[in-house]
Parts: sequence; C-alpha cells; structure tokens
Amino acid sequence: MTRTRDLGSVAAHLAVLALLAGDGDAAIETVDPVTLGEWVRDRKPNVRIIDARAAEEYEAYHIPTAELQDAELDSADVVVVYTDDDHSAIDVVRAIESRVAAVYVLEGGVFAWLDRVMTPHLPANPTAAEQREFERRKRVSEYFGGAPATYQESSGRPKTTDEAVKRLRKKTC
Repeated sequence: MTRTRDLGSVAAHLAVLALLAGDGDAAIETVDPVTLGEWVRDRKPNVRIIDARAAEEYEAYHIPTAELQDAELDSADVVVVYTDDDHSAIDVVRAIESRVAAVYVLEGGVFAWLDRVMTPHLPANPTAAEQREFERRKRVSEYFGGAPATYQESSGRPKTTDEAVKRLRKKTC
C-alpha cells in the first residue's frame, strides 16, 4: 500500500512538473514560499493570496492575508494561488489568469509554507550558501511568528495540513 501511494505521489509530481513547464500554452509561473513571505512582509503592491482549498481547511490554517478562492479580483492584482499541492492549484490559475495582471502557483503549497517559512531549519554543518538562505528564511519566519531552528533532524513531511499545523503549534506555543 505504501509503495503504491509513493508511486502515485511520484506520478502526481511528474504531472505537475509537466503542467508547470507548459505544453505549448503559456507556462504557469511559480513563486517559492520565502519570496511570497517577503512580498507580504514588504507589502508588495496588489499582491493577493488565494487559498483554493476547502473552507474547512482554510479555517483550520491559512497563510496570513490569504482569501478563499471566491474573492473578487481586480485586473491589477498579482495573485498567488495555493492548495495542499501544486496540481490542484493549476485549475484555479487557468480560471483566473486572463482576469488579473499576473498569477503564480505557490511552490509546494501550504506544506512548503509551513516547512520553509513557519518552521525553517538549518542543517548540520551548513555551507555558506545554506547559512545565508537560512538567515533569509529566519527573518521571514520571525515576521510571521514562526519557529526557526538552527538544527533539526527531519521527522518526515506531514501527511495532512492538520498534522503540519499541530507540529507548528508545538514549536511556537
């Protein structure tokens, strides 16, 4: 069962990569979670974050300033769409891309936000580049009340948003 789930996950990720790369249509742009955090922190004009998950998931946890996908959008808006995974966001992007100035998919969705922004960690024996990237993530994390750690063994990726939020709350409370 686990192997089937892993293979399914690999197949889904490959499908997302193919869609993001484009197939003659305009490629879908992505933004990494730390850059999105910097945009929010720095109040980049017209940035709107759309949570395309179910309302219950939004209520359980959402990225600061995010709105549900039924929000009214303006043609000047720069929209970042996220879900639990990149693939689900693509349909929303296709539906709104002609109505806004620019639209992005948040790389890795809400899980990547929780991992890279809310709970970033510095690996053991970091290179200078890893140290610089950690400092960048740490500044953004602290702005959002996250819990950066200087070293942490990976405990595996959470399987649900609820599990990821519980881990975050353990670290920040």
